Amino acid sequence: MVKKKKYISAILTTFLVILAGLVVFILWPPIMLFARLLDRSEKAPNTISRWGLSFLSFVSGVRLTVEGRENLDKKQQYLILANHKSAIDIPVLARILPFHFKFFASNRFFYIPFFGWGMALAGYIPVNRASRVKSYKAVQKGINILSRDQASLLIFPEGTRIEEHHIKRFKHGFLWIATKSRKPLLPVVLEGTLEIKKKKERLFYPGRVRVSILPPVPTTDLTKDKWPQLRQKLEKQFQEEYARLLTLRSD
Repeated sequence: MVKKKKYISAILTTFLVILAGLVVFILWPPIMLFARLLDRSEKAPNTISRWGLSFLSFVSGVRLTVEGRENLDKKQQYLILANHKSAIDIPVLARILPFHFKFFASNRFFYIPFFGWGMALAGYIPVNRASRVKSYKAVQKGINILSRDQASLLIFPEGTRIEEHHIKRFKHGFLWIATKSRKPLLPVVLEGTLEIKKKKERLFYPGRVRVSILPPVPTTDLTKDKWPQLRQKLEKQFQEEYARLLTLRSD
């Protein structure tokens, strides 16, 4: 009976997500274009983009428990580090973080009508992973956004989506970005998004997502010789915090 109720809830939630997604993605490009024409500072477009993503998180049935909001400075630009379990991770982060951020996404998404146009107008960064040169240019664009205080930048240090209940070894790319931009790292640990939407699962299952925002890590004195130690420290921090959040499950 419980499984049946859960399944019915997932069907209804998925219907709402599809409906909301269609509305958001069709309206997103013209609204973003209009906002960018009116506001060259990008404050309005950034706010609209964050609202849209937050709304998708809400209709996906995400119930949030957030720890560590006191570690946030709304006026600071961060290199945000988060573990990656689900497609719902970015909407969840947009909902809890009180500032706009850019993120890298596969260039194929930018060719999708309406959705891709909205992403381009929002300033998200396309990455062609098949080309090393183009990937480098995309990363450099992210560094420029951070260095010029245009927005924060989100990166998943594991490098890809990990649909398992553990944290994998971090890639070194985020360390290079941090060294070049000198912006503080903001570690954010998410638990529960995997149960809401898996990659091969068509349905969205409403549920609890626990988020822990850890204290920022300064990078003003970060040099390449310090990379191994910092990477190891952050990996351990994420592993321990994710394991702790798992123990808090009650639903």
